[in-house]
Amino acid sequence: AAKPPPTLVVLAEQDELLDGPLQRAAYDGLCAAGLPVRFLECAGLGHTAGALASLPEQLAFLHARREGVALTATCKRDAPVVCSGSVKLP
Repeated sequence: AAKPPPTLVVLAEQDELLDGPLQRAAYDGLCAAGLPVRFLECAGLGHTAGALASLPEQLAFLHARREGVALTATCKRDAPVVCSGSVKLP
């Protein structure tokens, strides 16, 4: 059987399109099932802003996998963080 690919789950804290509690529970279930997943929640942002603000983390995740760095699943969901690409818009 094929191994599932490492996956970064990104959620925006104020996401108006995705159900936060449902997404967190889905992540917990995937992780508990032993799938290689990591969780990132962008603090204070809505859906589109969170997707854009998390681009540096998404790219770092992909580059690490491309370089052969294994994903160590901890099944830990950290509190929302200021994502690297967050910028204050006028």
